[in-house]
Order: sequence, then C-alpha cells, then structure tokens
Amino acid sequence: MWITNSEHNDHIQLVNIINNLNLSHAIRNNAWSKISELNVHIYNDRPSMRDEMRELAELSIKALVAVLESGKGLAISVSFGKDSNCCLALSLEAIKRFKRKYGFMPACYVINSNTTIENPALDDYFNAMQQSLNVFIKKHDLDVTFIEVHPDTTSHWHYVTIGRGKMPRYPGMTRDCSVDLKVKPIKKAKKALAKLTNELVSVVGTRMNESEERKQKMMDRGDVANTVLTGEDGDLVILPICDWEVDDVWALLTYCDSSSENALYHSFAPSFDETIDIYRSANSGECALNVGDKGQSAACGARFGCIYCLVSGDKDKSLTAMIDSDPERFSYLAGVNKLRDFMYAIRWDMDRRDWLGRSFDSDTGYYPLQPVYFSYETRLEILRYMLTLDAQEREWANQFNSGIVRFELVNYQQLIEIDLAWSLYSASPHAFTALLEYHEIHNCGKRYEIGEIVAAPKVSIPAKRWIKLPDAKEISRKGERHNRDGLSDPQLIEMARETGMEIPTLKDLFTGQQKEIVPFTKSKVMEVPELDAALFVEMFCSELSDTCKQYDSSESVFYYLSNGLVQLSGTQPTAFNAMLQLSQHWLDFKAHVATENLTEYAMKHSISDREHKLLKNETTIGDFDLNDQTQDEATDESFESGLLGFEEQLPLIF
Repeated sequence: MWITNSEHNDHIQLVNIINNLNLSHAIRNNAWSKISELNVHIYNDRPSMRDEMRELAELSIKALVAVLESGKGLAISVSFGKDSNCCLALSLEAIKRFKRKYGFMPACYVINSNTTIENPALDDYFNAMQQSLNVFIKKHDLDVTFIEVHPDTTSHWHYVTIGRGKMPRYPGMTRDCSVDLKVKPIKKAKKALAKLTNELVSVVGTRMNESEERKQKMMDRGDVANTVLTGEDGDLVILPICDWEVDDVWALLTYCDSSSENALYHSFAPSFDETIDIYRSANSGECALNVGDKGQSAACGARFGCIYCLVSGDKDKSLTAMIDSDPERFSYLAGVNKLRDFMYAIRWDMDRRDWLGRSFDSDTGYYPLQPVYFSYETRLEILRYMLTLDAQEREWANQFNSGIVRFELVNYQQLIEIDLAWSLYSASPHAFTALLEYHEIHNCGKRYEIGEIVAAPKVSIPAKRWIKLPDAKEISRKGERHNRDGLSDPQLIEMARETGMEIPTLKDLFTGQQKEIVPFTKSKVMEVPELDAALFVEMFCSELSDTCKQYDSSESVFYYLSNGLVQLSGTQPTAFNAMLQLSQHWLDFKAHVATENLTEYAMKHSISDREHKLLKNETTIGDFDLNDQTQDEATDESFESGLLGFEEQLPLIF
C-alpha cells in the first residue's frame, strides 16, 4: 500500500485513488501523474516489483522534467535497443507531463545515427519504431523532431576499410569506429541544432553495469544518475538509467505495454514485444521475461553491433544465435556472418597486409615500412565476397520476393567510394576496377564463394623499417601519364579554361608552390550524390566496362572530380593531391628499380627504426649495436591496440 506523510487532504485523496485497485488503470495513472507534478513524496510499505519499478522510473522522469523546467530541451540519442528505448520512454513521459502542466515545451529532438552497416535483420524493426514514434509525437502534439544522421563519407566503413584498407577494429584495439560512425555525427547534429534553438541536454542510456570496463570509465568521469553533467567537450548530458540493472531496463519496457491493465506508462510503442523478441533471438531463444509482482526478471544481455563488427571476438554471438535459433527467419544472414568471420580470421596474416608507407618523415625523407593496412588483393577479395552475396540475394528476391532484397552490402555510392580510394592510392591495376567487379558479378554471372575459414595464428607485428626513395623529380614519369602531377592535369585544366570554368589552385605540400588543379564541385563535406552514382554505375556497365582496362587507375579520380560524382570540401583537394603524389612516387620508384615485387625490394634496401632514429639524432634507450639484428625483431605490443594510419602524422588527412 502506498503511504504519504503529507497532511494535505488533496494529497491523501490522490494516494487513496492510487491504492484503489477497483478503479480503472487510467484513473489511477492520472493520480500518479498528479502526485509527481505536485512533488509529493510517497512510499510503499510492501512494495511489489511493479511498485519498485515505478519508484525508480519516477526518479528519472522528475529529473528530466527539471531539465525542461530550466528552459533546456532534450536531445535523446537512440539506437532503438533496450537501453535507448528505456531512455526514450522516460523522456517522452517527462515531456508529456511538462506539456500538460505548462501548455508549452522547449524544442526536443530524438537523434538516431545510421552507420549504414547495421544488421539487416533489424531494418524492419527500426522502421516500425520510427513510425510509432512519429505517430506518438503527432498524437500528443509534442514539439519533438526525429532526426536521422549519417557519418561523413570519409568515415564510411566501405571507404575506410575496403577502400583505404585501414584495419577493422579487432579486440584490444581502440574503438574509434564507434566515435566516427555514431558519436561524431550525433555531436555534429546537436551542435547545429544548438545554433537554431534553445540549449540542449543530451539524454544518454549508458549504464555502469553494462561491463566492468564501462563502469570504470563512468566512475573515472564522475558520472552519476539524474544529474546534468558537463562532458569533456562542454556538452550537457544526463544519464537517466546510469545506475539501473539490465533487469530494471527490461522491467520498464515490459510495464510499458499499453494493452495491459498493469501498464505503468503508455509510451511511443504500443508494446516492446518486438524489442524483447529480437533480443530473445540473439540469446539463442532463451530470453524469458518472467516479470510479475514478485517475479524475477531473467532479461538477456545480448548485444547488437554493426554487421561487420569484429570487437566481439572470433564469433558474433548475437548474430549467430539469431541464425541458429530461428533459421527460417534469419538464415539469409549466414553468408554475411561468414564474411564477418573471414575478416576476423585473417587478422594476423601479414601476407594480407600492405607494407608501403603512406606518409614520409619530412626531416629525413624516409618512408615507413610496416604492415598497417589490408593489401589491395585482400580488399579486392572482400569486395568480391560482398558483391557475390548481393548478387545471390538479388536472385532470391527476383524469384521469391517480387524483386525486394532483404539486404544490400554495397550500394552505388559505396562502390564509387571504394573505387575512388583504390585510385587515390594507385592500388588498382586500371581505372574503375571496383565498378568492373560489380559488372562482372551482377551482370556476367561471376561468383566468389568464401571457402573454409582457417584463422591465421597470432604473430608479432614486424618492427617498423624505413626506406629513402630518390627525389620524385629524378624518377618522375609524368610524361607517361599526360604530365599529371597529383590533381594537376594540364590537358583537362586547359579544356576547362576554354569553356570559361574557374580553375582552382592549391598549395603543393611538397614544393610549397601554388599550382592549378582540375575543377571540382564543392560541398561542405565529401559527398557522392546518390542518383548520379546510380546513373554512372549503370552507364559504366553498358558502355565502359570493355574499355576501362586501357586507362591508368588515376583516371577514375579525375573522372569523378571533373563530373561531380565526388564532391569535395574546400580543404580536401590538398589531401587528395598529396595522396596521389605519394602513390605516384611509389609507382615511379617501382619502374625505376625495375622490380615486380616492390615490397620485397623495399624491405631489402631499408634500415631499422633504430637506425632511422639515429639519423634524426633522437635518443635511444640503452646501448644500440647496429649489427645486433635481434633488436629489430622487437615489437611494440601496443601497436595493434593503438593502430592509426601512418598518414595521420600529416596535417593533410581528411
């Protein structure tokens, strides 16, 4: 029974209504809302689980209402997983109460970051949740806007991993992918919103008990529940479920079933049965939610990451469980799951790495040599597997599903992003290589199946070595590539000038001189227009696929920029120019030394990292013997965990 120490007659009557189980759920719930608005303290002499859940939820709701009363809006970050659904339900309840009490409300936002590589099985679920949210907002006339954000093109998984070859995040490595794909886009959106509206407080669903690592990080930051905190970047944050257990999260979602007389709140989703069902599937069908007045909650802790996420280890346990527990529903993801396992298995295979440095030491003129990136051959292999899975899915859709596919691993834009990166680094043997692979697989019937997966044994990362290339001018083969130097193409520039186009210039990072480059379409960030990408890929398949092998790989870069298929920000041409120059320097060096295996040649003619440090007059620890070869075999164990591209040492990277 609920009790209050208040002697106010209205307060006592409200408590009596709450305790009267013969009254309708709606009347009792309204009494609860009024008690909360009046800030009357009540307690239960024999609380049930439902009552305990209400008390816990009310603490969060009151804190969120207080934020609104301070004149600040809420920016709720959602993934539509269990924790973010819980925060969204609490926030919307707070917003409803504030609007009902005051007749107005600060502008609030629900922000979802679409990484573009989410689990395809969740697409329908995400769409249903978003539609339910929009209906709820309209029904209650709330000043709440749903915003879907995307990572910048240069952060896309396809561009970064399959294009540039940056290693995916493995266990023990920094998880900068989540920052690039989720955190940064949301922060960028909030920063833009802050300029247009009132100050915002971010509602975040992190919980201390998600893991010991998470708990320690939150404690180190001084995180506490239901208090407005200031983040490192000055962002205001509130953590409504910071101190909740996973059982509490599931209990709240279960008690938000609008069809039940036992419901605590009527939230944006009529029920969260679909959420529970998805987690149950990802937990081998064993997510039994026995939530009653005195029952225990055996809520599962299954986790969903991006479809290619490797941080979880050699297996994606949640995705594997979904396929195994409900093969009729999820077996179509078996090929995607196998691709993910293949990428995990090749982590320690150094023969699948690119050793040639993408930066250089400006003091010594030496280039680094170390297997930091996936080799071009490995990237090509992964793309072929992805395109094959897409082609097989399209065949199934045409036969059984009216042409509607359940997933698409590589769309037109992503294909051009990959091809652009291959061309910038002169990795591919000819122009438009990625597009030709698409054509041969989708239109010509080629298929590439993933064979038996054998994990490469763990090895030490070879120590960094260095090589000095001859001066670029001494070995330049500009004459064999139409006098192209970076993004400069005299012929294309002159043709553009004759049509009256403005010719852009930039400062060459290597010479320090201003130079003209090919015209390009400007954008705030690098973009590949969706419709233009689709039209070009289809045109390529029908008209250019037979001739693309006649052209150098850099032809793709010039074509994409000149025709607006890739649009750049004001600073990106400087980066593209330098990357092309670096890759051209390596190609010229390969021709200069007349070798088929450039990596092998470079290693044979390189010096150790210690020798390079001596050239820079840097201090080394202990005595160093140039003839002691064993010293060069030592590897910094933190290298993989702190893996960053060598080119990030330069200020030109986008």
